[in-house]
Amino acid sequence: MKTALCLTALLATCAFSQDASAQDKGIEISATAGTRFGGSLDVESENPSPGTSGETGTLSFDTSFSYGGIIGYRVQPNGFAFLSYSRQETTARFRQFPAEGTNQVSGEASVEYFQLGGNLEVTRGRLVPYFGLSIGPARFAALGKDGQDSWFFSAVIDAGVKIMLTPNIYLRAVGRVPFTFQGGSVYCYTGYGCLVALHNSPLVQGELHGGLTVAF
Repeated sequence: MKTALCLTALLATCAFSQDASAQDKGIEISATAGTRFGGSLDVESENPSPGTSGETGTLSFDTSFSYGGIIGYRVQPNGFAFLSYSRQETTARFRQFPAEGTNQVSGEASVEYFQLGGNLEVTRGRLVPYFGLSIGPARFAALGKDGQDSWFFSAVIDAGVKIMLTPNIYLRAVGRVPFTFQGGSVYCYTGYGCLVALHNSPLVQGELHGGLTVAF
């Protein structure tokens, strides 16, 4: 019984010291990588092919590898302000209406998010779950010769967990849902023309990343 009480006290002391150690760290730098998926819009061709009228259809982005980084600064015991960056290189596909048609145009593209936001976390021993919100510009670019880019306003919801390996090094798992609010040309294909969103609904993607965090 005495041994069990001593062991319980020791575990409680370790957990408390880890909580305090985590909250003492003022800056975190993270590198992450994973996959981004989803994202489609109803669009219209702004510069239709010669001899045709404006073409309507759906613009979508293939699931692909993505990567990024996060720099956080602790502004309160359980909260961070942060800057984040995330990039995906993928294939953009324009499929013309009607849905049963086979007309399709594709091209290589990049989608980038530059975000400023904050998150709140709760330390539970070695686990630190958190939830955050951020806003910033998004850049959609056609890759290759004569590629063009477009900038839009975006907002991102993210949630994740940090796993403390040492007081200064964490593993990080994070899920994000970026919302991009389109205006004007969304994407321009080389030799084909530009696509414009038909409605005001945002383009919504999902992202799952894992990575490493260094705190000091």
